[in-house]
Amino acid sequence: MNELREKWLRGTPEPDLEKKASLLNPGSRLFS
Repeated sequence: MNELREKWLRGTPEPDLEKKASLLNPGSRLFS
């Protein structure tokens, strides 16, 4: 999951990862 967070921090827009994140962390939408 750290790799996904790094991509979000880098500002890499990946809808699939965002969907997974929203499912895993419904309260965390820092990447959106």
